[in-house]
Amino acid sequence: MLPEHVDKVDLEARKRAARVIHEKFMKILNDVLESKPPVLEIPKRTLSNVRFDPEKGILVMGEEKIRREFLNMGESRKFMQTLLMASIIYQALVENEYPTIRDLYYRGKHTIVYRDLKGRKREENTWDEQAESDAAIRDVEVYTGLLREDMLILSKEKGKVVGRMTIRSGGDVIDLSRMGHGAYAIESTPDLIEFLDVDAEFVLVVEKDAVFQQLHRIKFWDKYRALLVTGAGQPDRATRRFVRRLNEELGLPVYILTDSIPEDEVVVVRDLVTGLVHVAPVGELFEANFTPGAPRERIELPIEVPSWNPVTGRVEWTPVGYIYRHYVETELVEIETRGRGTLRVTKGHSLFAFRDGKIQVVQAKDIQPGDYILVAERLPESESSNLNVSLRTQHGVKVDLNERVARLLGMLLADGSVNQERYFRISLNPKERELIEFFKNTIEEEFHLHVTQYNRPAHDRQEVQLVVSSRPIKEFLETSRLLAKGRKRRIPYWVFNAPRTVKLAFIKGMIDGDGHIDKYGDIVYATRNSVLAKQFVTLLLILGVNPSVVIHGEDILIRIAKNANRTPQDVYGYLTGRNDILLDKGRLATEPTYGLPFTQDLKRILIRAMNRGDASYKPTQKTVSKYKLKKLASKGYVLPKGYQEILESDLIVAKVKNVKTVEYKGYVYDFAVPGTNSFIGNFGIIFHNSDPYGWYIL
Repeated sequence: MLPEHVDKVDLEARKRAARVIHEKFMKILNDVLESKPPVLEIPKRTLSNVRFDPEKGILVMGEEKIRREFLNMGESRKFMQTLLMASIIYQALVENEYPTIRDLYYRGKHTIVYRDLKGRKREENTWDEQAESDAAIRDVEVYTGLLREDMLILSKEKGKVVGRMTIRSGGDVIDLSRMGHGAYAIESTPDLIEFLDVDAEFVLVVEKDAVFQQLHRIKFWDKYRALLVTGAGQPDRATRRFVRRLNEELGLPVYILTDSIPEDEVVVVRDLVTGLVHVAPVGELFEANFTPGAPRERIELPIEVPSWNPVTGRVEWTPVGYIYRHYVETELVEIETRGRGTLRVTKGHSLFAFRDGKIQVVQAKDIQPGDYILVAERLPESESSNLNVSLRTQHGVKVDLNERVARLLGMLLADGSVNQERYFRISLNPKERELIEFFKNTIEEEFHLHVTQYNRPAHDRQEVQLVVSSRPIKEFLETSRLLAKGRKRRIPYWVFNAPRTVKLAFIKGMIDGDGHIDKYGDIVYATRNSVLAKQFVTLLLILGVNPSVVIHGEDILIRIAKNANRTPQDVYGYLTGRNDILLDKGRLATEPTYGLPFTQDLKRILIRAMNRGDASYKPTQKTVSKYKLKKLASKGYVLPKGYQEILESDLIVAKVKNVKTVEYKGYVYDFAVPGTNSFIGNFGIIFHNSDPYGWYIL
């Protein structure tokens, strides 16, 4: 007999679920009693058996089924697991228990002892891992047509809601507008919640609990007559179902804050299958993986991204949970920074900002000029043991991707072109004798091809054209996009996966073509190709270089500083050929590009250090370099927590110069990166992790 205090709604749900399970599985028992081979016919849980129901607005199972036969040795184990799980769930229902998924795993886990056909004693577990028992729960769900919530299987409460609404749950009437600074935790069985009264005009779903708390504290829901919901990260089933009920049963429109980057934004990813790194616009990388024309879609791929880990402070390779793409017609926020170019994101996209001496998550629409956003100071190494790039000339000679070849290819990317069907060429200044000889010698010695030299006038100066006839090499240069037309040129993926010396040689070749050393000794590379510029900066970050980016109209200038704090000595020496020059370490005491803004606490520490002769300080200073703060910390000064986090990390900050909105029509992409909640793109910008509720609600 059930206790009197049990809620009547729960009792009705129990009776209904127990009746369905009893009826469905009695058919199996009847087959056994009639000496028929027992068989389970279960709907196939595959993408090929899923269709979209336009009337219900949800994805539903199709008509295809699998036959799981007990007398089939390949299926008997799963057959047993499904029946075992059904019996445990049924017992919990009739005995008024509320098991969790983990409880069901432990209740069913035991060892079956038996003798095989030869009389030998055998042992086998009902299931070894929870993944097996979870699969059995899903089998019971699709076989009976009951959700686990219908069977009162509980999960940890994660989602929260607050607003102008009254509900009944467990026999109690709850006013969601009278929750103090807390909120109602959405229960594991959201279909048992009764909506009594609602005075809201819409539902606002926010991913981050921190944003939810801020909106709740200022009573956003009261001022704008809204229901405020969060899943505190990736939403659980209960939160998704609860939001859907609000939309379907009450007719409330649902607005979702999601993080999105446009399809032309450059990102860094690594294929977990091949181990190869790719740096390219997100649309170029993943468009083929999505259904053409689909307004929204979520896919899972075996990839990882560089992600800032707040625990370790390092930028580390981290697996991606899923990628989400949806079509929008909206305004993007365009943010211009000092030192890291311009980025575009949707208004709801979050960035990491350094405000009031603390690292904070701020939505793009709230970023203002004068803010400081976090950017990567370096990226993890990307050399791949699976890289296999070799060229074959028209004579069939194999040419490996060594330093000489890499530098030559970098030069062609900068100044090369194709002519007719079989020729490629490069144009150089007659004064660049070393480059002319290097190009000719490398082509002849590495490729075993002849170089024809033409001296001819070009505009207001003379130029040297070096022409090579080879259809295979010319086609390779075009297909790898080294010599693509206009601004479609790219640094090929194999450069990012090559050994460090090959990466350096390729960069040196690009600088040979489109770079120079200025009067300060800094190396400056110039281009009008924004994708190429972002690839170039990414390559530098992988090599440990912290460059700066300046944009003048269409011109993008990338500066490699002659300073040991920003550029490793070996990199500067290799790119300039001047290994005898020792890089300055003190020039960036006050950092105009990546300096950290002052707080009053930090000023007091610097003034104290100045009075003791441990540091220099001027009241007119607006920023201080990370490297100067490192010196202070090494002398025993205790810095404020936010500054200490920056010092111990792979991060620096870039000041926001200007913010505006721009119209945009097209696809936007989201990455979900569990655990670290960030990914890196653009010129090393650290984007906050995204978690599009739109998919889950659909």
